[in-house]
Amino acid sequence: MFNKNFVKTLLITSTLVGIPAMAAPGNVGAGVEKTQMKLGSSCAGHREFNKRGSFGKKLGLTDDQLAKIASLKDQNRVTTAPQKAQLKALNDQLKDVLTKPELDKQQALSIEGKINDLKAQLANERLAQRIDFMSILTPQQKDTLRHKMLVSEAFGGSGGHHMRHRFGGRA
Repeated sequence: MFNKNFVKTLLITSTLVGIPAMAAPGNVGAGVEKTQMKLGSSCAGHREFNKRGSFGKKLGLTDDQLAKIASLKDQNRVTTAPQKAQLKALNDQLKDVLTKPELDKQQALSIEGKINDLKAQLANERLAQRIDFMSILTPQQKDTLRHKMLVSEAFGGSGGHHMRHRFGGRA
């Protein structure tokens, strides 16, 4: 009689040894198919992120408009960098104050006030950038953008973000 454990071990070993051989590059034409795994989220926002140019195409932005928009974004990134760095430093300070054995409530409130002021400044910068962006658009492009915004508000966004929690995704 055959030893069952020996046969099982032999089967498992031969299978494990054969797997790398099947995946070898020389065997691609020998009936072995390669499978590519798509990494990332299937969320609609990520699909839109991968189609970066589609927004500009739908609005019909010219090359000149795209250059101006890119310049606005770069300018905003440069002007807000110090505020963002300061905001991160303040958040780190607040974490430090909150985790000390003796909690200093006044110091925590003071830091939080500074954080709120910086956030307000950054929000004003974002609004200024949006206003500058809108000044680049033609009246027809503004109408198209307004229509898309109204449709999005009426029918729930881009069609995926509101479903995240339902299927166990992150917020």
